[in-house]
Amino acid sequence: MPAAGGAERMGIWRYDGDGAALRDVVERDG
Repeated sequence: MPAAGGAERMGIWRYDGDGAALRDVVERDG
């Protein structure tokens, strides 16, 4: 998983309350 900073740059990764990345978003968005 990318770091929090990378997530903000990518704008694709989304994090839930626990900070776990929802990979489904990335897979759908490419």
